[in-house]
Amino acid sequence: MTVLRLFLDICLFRRGPQDIPVSKFLFRLTVIVYLVVGFIFLQFGTTVLKALTETFVETLIALGFVWGLLAFTRKTPRFRQTATSLLGSDAIISTLAMPFMTAINYNIGGSGPYLIMLILLIWHISIIGHILRHALSSNLTFGLGIALIYVFLSYQIVAYLFN
Repeated sequence: MTVLRLFLDICLFRRGPQDIPVSKFLFRLTVIVYLVVGFIFLQFGTTVLKALTETFVETLIALGFVWGLLAFTRKTPRFRQTATSLLGSDAIISTLAMPFMTAINYNIGGSGPYLIMLILLIWHISIIGHILRHALSSNLTFGLGIALIYVFLSYQIVAYLFN
């Protein structure tokens, strides 16, 4: 099974972070892919320097949140798989969102792209909840609650720092 297929299966709720190989190489590769996709996504509406900085900060927020959450629950051995799952699935959702973000930036398509972006956001939060429930050995409701907190806090931090 290819790694991309594994990430797609996580996005489709067929697999969890426990199915990701514990690999330093895969973790690093996923961080790089996340940074590249994030940079491309953010570059639509800002300068190169701001997009680079914001992507780097978002990566630190994601990794710090996962580490802190797993440390709090004494499950840090699951960090690499959880972080790899989170960043890999986010890269897929961000890639899917790029054409719609372009449409929004150029006022193409009316409200359609906004609706699709909302659907992608809900899907993304659901994927995060799915990943966190497995990482924390909890139920989906708890995972979704933590996912909502994570998304809200990360958006607030980024908005505070970059807007």
